[in-house]
Amino acid sequence: MQQNNPASPAKVKVAERRRKALALRKQGGSYRQIADQLRKLEGISPKYSVGLAYRDVMDELKKLNAECAEEAEAIRRLELERLDELFAHYYPKAVKGDYASLDRILAIMGQRARYLDLYAAAKIAGPDGGPIQAQVTAHVTTEGEAQSDDAADNIAAILAILAEAGVLPSGAGQAGDAQADQVHPAPPDPAPGGVPVA
Repeated sequence: MQQNNPASPAKVKVAERRRKALALRKQGGSYRQIADQLRKLEGISPKYSVGLAYRDVMDELKKLNAECAEEAEAIRRLELERLDELFAHYYPKAVKGDYASLDRILAIMGQRARYLDLYAAAKIAGPDGGPIQAQVTAHVTTEGEAQSDDAADNIAAILAILAEAGVLPSGAGQAGDAQADQVHPAPPDPAPGGVPVA
């Protein structure tokens, strides 16, 4: 039963050892130096190894990262509540035509969207949530013409994959799709004066 107790003497000793290991690491100590230093302390096994010093430092860093993430989430919630209060103050004025209040409302909405990460780029993933796998093999001649009809098929396949992932409207890449049926040649190289030669 004492094994599950987070305040058991053994777990308290481990927590203290980890804190000491991290403190030594922050001072620039190598894992070998940390192990050597900690072995000299009372209550730490003479078998305390470099590997255990590394694990202690990593475990303590993970714990600190988790605490920081929890604190960041609490701060985010507090900031969102503040934005809600400001929104409630300006909204009645904005709907009555006060343009300064409307500007504030839009700024508050933008800040709220940033806190909630609503502006994040669309995440494209394959059917299993992993990356989309696609291979395009189109050969283009020096005149910019496709050497085979495979280029249009490849483009259609890519568009279909993107549509399936929800990035493009469904139906993109199907036969007859204008985007899939066209192969656009590369633009001409500019002349020495910087003006493209047609």
